[in-house]
Amino acid sequence: MKRQYNRKSVFITLLLSFILILLIPIIFETLLYKKMEAILKDNTDQSNITLLKQASDVIDHELQQVTTLSSQISFHPKLSYILRQHSEKDEFDINDYYSFMKDMQQYSLSNTFIYDYYLYIPERDILLSPTFKTDSSTFFNDIYNDKELDYVNWKNSITQVKSSPKYFPVSTLLEGVTASPIKTISYVQPLPPGETKNPKAYLTILINEQKIQNILRTLEWEKQGSIFILDKQNNVITTTAKDSAKLKQLNLDLNKSEGILEQRVKNKDIIVSYIVTDDSGWKYVSIIPKSFVMKEVNTVKNLAVFLLFTCLIGGFIACYLLARYHYIPVRNLVESIIKNVNGKDKLEENEYQLIQESLHFSWNTERKLRGSLEAQIPKVRENFFIRLLNGFIDTSTVNQESLNFMGISFFSDEFLVILIDIEKNDADAKEISEKDWAITRFMISNIANELINENHHGFVVELGQRRLASIVNIAKKEQINALSSVTQQLKVILKDQFGIAISVGIGNTYKGLTQVVNSYRESVQALNYRMIKGNNRVIFFNETSENAHDYYYPAEIEMQLMNCIKIADYEQAETILDNVFVENFHSRRISLSLGKCLFFNMMSTHVKILNSLKIKHQNVFSEEQDPVQQVLDCETMEEIHQKIKMIYKKLCEEMRGNRSDQSEGLLLMILDYIHNHYNDPMISLTTIAEEMNITPQYLSTFFKKQQGENITEFIAKIRIKVAKKYLDETTLTIAQIANRIGYANDVGLIRIFKKQEGITPGKYRASQKKNKLDTSS
Repeated sequence: MKRQYNRKSVFITLLLSFILILLIPIIFETLLYKKMEAILKDNTDQSNITLLKQASDVIDHELQQVTTLSSQISFHPKLSYILRQHSEKDEFDINDYYSFMKDMQQYSLSNTFIYDYYLYIPERDILLSPTFKTDSSTFFNDIYNDKELDYVNWKNSITQVKSSPKYFPVSTLLEGVTASPIKTISYVQPLPPGETKNPKAYLTILINEQKIQNILRTLEWEKQGSIFILDKQNNVITTTAKDSAKLKQLNLDLNKSEGILEQRVKNKDIIVSYIVTDDSGWKYVSIIPKSFVMKEVNTVKNLAVFLLFTCLIGGFIACYLLARYHYIPVRNLVESIIKNVNGKDKLEENEYQLIQESLHFSWNTERKLRGSLEAQIPKVRENFFIRLLNGFIDTSTVNQESLNFMGISFFSDEFLVILIDIEKNDADAKEISEKDWAITRFMISNIANELINENHHGFVVELGQRRLASIVNIAKKEQINALSSVTQQLKVILKDQFGIAISVGIGNTYKGLTQVVNSYRESVQALNYRMIKGNNRVIFFNETSENAHDYYYPAEIEMQLMNCIKIADYEQAETILDNVFVENFHSRRISLSLGKCLFFNMMSTHVKILNSLKIKHQNVFSEEQDPVQQVLDCETMEEIHQKIKMIYKKLCEEMRGNRSDQSEGLLLMILDYIHNHYNDPMISLTTIAEEMNITPQYLSTFFKKQQGENITEFIAKIRIKVAKKYLDETTLTIAQIANRIGYANDVGLIRIFKKQEGITPGKYRASQKKNKLDTSS
């Protein structure tokens, strides 16, 4: 949709900003141009002054020759003589004049600046020149006739000069009979010099005005302006102007040695430059139209103005395009904010204000998130270390920025892991709050950090209620061995000052973060090895080396143990258990895994005993005294060993309490078995023990203890008893009877029968028949 922009719109702001940026160099350029224009004008003015000065220097040099000639003639001895004679006597010799005229000819006029010169003596009306002597009237009429003055005025103009030399403005003289016009400037010197009241004569030097004009016309602006030469009284000596009235129109103040004036005459601006010479006192004035002086400046100015307008037009177009180009992202951003943040379709405020409010909202949100994130940094760091210990960190993605964010720095790429477990104590018998556990872990963490960070850099992380891990960044390799004393010191401090017992497992040193998991696993294995070495110890992984790959618990030892329990002989059973423990953990040094298997096997033995004797588990152990769970709760192998001994002791106590009933039962079972299998040739102590699931030794001891005789004799008695019955009631042969009662042949029967009865079976039968006959008769 088409958007209407007000004066607060970003687009207008951008446009005005670009225009302002455009105007800044233009303003500076304008000021610079003004400065340049002033400099050009000053240079032009100075150039005019310089040219005027150069012209004046040339003219003054020529005038210097005029004054020099005037001095030479004025102080000529013969002239002085003539003037003195003139005052002393009325007449003097004409030769004196000619002699003086001849001397005047010696002053050759090598300088064409001086056209001619002559001497006028008023009282005698004599006019002398280097070439003639005449009176004033003849001179005026025939030699140099002044076109502007008559004779009288000409003569008066000369004789009015009293004290100092005087230059007369240019005049046109008609020379000779041909009346050739020539313009000259007359220099009149009253004589003798210094005579202020009544000069005796006048030296007139005619200066060729054309020579001065030629000098003035060499100035470059001569054709465009006018040059005036004024005397000390501001009378015009000569000028290049056609009309000297132009000078009268100006209000000139020529009191300085040089200067430049600007005036307006008849709607035209003119520039007046002048200088005043020190030698002649003449004033050289140039009047030039300002338009001519500023012609080049105006050309540059017009070009500059054209370029200025061109730049302005192009600049305004560029400003518009740039403002539009830069506004498009702002417009898109504003539309996105309106659509997604404001939820409005109409812009009711300036875009900048809307963006500012959105940014403030984003910054506030970011600050809250950053605050929340900073509060979570310890948890993030702890999670990082936990994942690092478990090998879940891709170290290629870990960069310095992420480490700095978590406040982690490493001194080297050498690492090892120290694992700390808080041991159980009597206080664990009562309920301990999680807050107390947290305080305990915090205390251990601080002490461990302080001790480890003396030489290295440690990062402690909690792994559970009772377990902490310290990732040690090795800063000094030579101090690695000191970690043993550090952990011992930590153990002593916690035990002595806080009553906290700990076990410590230390892994090997590895290079690189990726290998931290290996050191952690080794520290876990080292810590678990306390089941063998005992609690409250510092165990290095290198100390967990194993020598044996199997454990010692043969079947015959297990059978002996079972028999000892069955007969309630705990002393012998304890001896067997101690021998098994020493053989495995002291002599063989089996691994922790094999040790657990051993104890599980030994626990299965007690189950076999209960099953063989048909004793219910709950009759020996209550549910709270579950032996398996008790063994699983043990933390060391020594503790497991003692717990198993305690279990077997309970079994022996149970066997002792129920021994009469059990022995009677066992005896009946044995007797019943013998009565049912006496005729088996293979029956023996061993076969009966196997059937009763007891050892032959136990069977022999038990039977003799119960019956007062050994089992072999008891079997023999039963067989002899049955043999007597066969001998009395049947006609079976001795060999047949022997086979029926379990003997392989009659030899065995005869031997056993004779041993017990004192006679052979045959004699016994004969004796019994005889007794029956005697009784019947």
